Amino acid sequence: LHERFFKPANLGSPCPPPMFTRSERFFRDFILTADSYKFNRHLTDELCNKLYQISATQFYFVESSDINDKNVQKLDQENLKLLSKCILTLRVLGKFLGFLIFYPYQAYSTLPDAFIQSSTEARNQCRQDPIDVIRCIHQAHQQHRVVLTIPWIIEYLSWMDPVAPKLDQYKKILKLLVNEYRFVSQKKYNESYNRNHLFITLLLGWLFNNIGSQMELLLTFDNPDTDQIKYSDDSVCGPDDFEVIDEKLLTACCPFLGEITSIFKRYAAPSSGIRKITLLSKIPSITEVKEGLIQLQLEEHFLRYQPPHVKSTVDFISESVFNNIVVKHKSEILPPYIEDASKTMQQW
Repeated sequence: LHERFFKPANLGSPCPPPMFTRSERFFRDFILTADSYKFNRHLTDELCNKLYQISATQFYFVESSDINDKNVQKLDQENLKLLSKCILTLRVLGKFLGFLIFYPYQAYSTLPDAFIQSSTEARNQCRQDPIDVIRCIHQAHQQHRVVLTIPWIIEYLSWMDPVAPKLDQYKKILKLLVNEYRFVSQKKYNESYNRNHLFITLLLGWLFNNIGSQMELLLTFDNPDTDQIKYSDDSVCGPDDFEVIDEKLLTACCPFLGEITSIFKRYAAPSSGIRKITLLSKIPSITEVKEGLIQLQLEEHFLRYQPPHVKSTVDFISESVFNNIVVKHKSEILPPYIEDASKTMQQW
């Protein structure tokens, strides 16, 4: 129980909310402790500048040596590592940028409705984004860099306050992402579907789930009046033209898969023993405690006047029966359920 308090398991809901890692919490706390408008303003400008710089990173393609490869060019290992590093770095930058922009509005749930309404109208009248997200999405499609751009945009939008999705500027962005989600989902039935598309689908699905009921209207009707995504011709070559997302990056960036992996590691790994914490609802009453103490005293009194091998035999039999029950559940009862769950996930 002591370990559970000081070393909590990394388990949450199937759709975990946006959060900072242990190392990132230090910088988040530093920002909150500094509580300086000047510092936040300069940090926001620097984050936007870094986002533009890293997004413009050039990746060099090499000639493919495989004659059966449909693509004449491909990314070598060095450029693949550079791309993975850029994706992870951009996600962190987008996370802190979203935190800085939306943190002042996170207290809406405790404010009067009249103030929220007036604040919403005022926010609709002025441009709040320090970075043009819609232009970034269009440029990503034209340059075949969607797999590099969408992840940091999702991290940025995941920190939106409850009112932000109702604002006009964010409605346009979300409708554009809904169109992106539908376009990528349709490719699931094509031969060209790969981990890049799964990567984008999982990230967008996580964002939509976290926004919650406010996304229902955007997902239930078409958006013909929204800026449609403009796809470039095949003459442009970019990271989207290759399967650049591996399993490690997929698990590291997708909260869905991160939670599933934590659960599998928690319960699938063999352990030396079974640790159980008594639930509050299962705490015995005073009468049950007294009866248990009496039974324990009777057991100790009985074994005290028996030969030593009797106690060792009783302990051995009790432990063997317990272990046999655990093994039977793991080997016979649990596998069918695990197999059915695996098939369901594969079909999904």
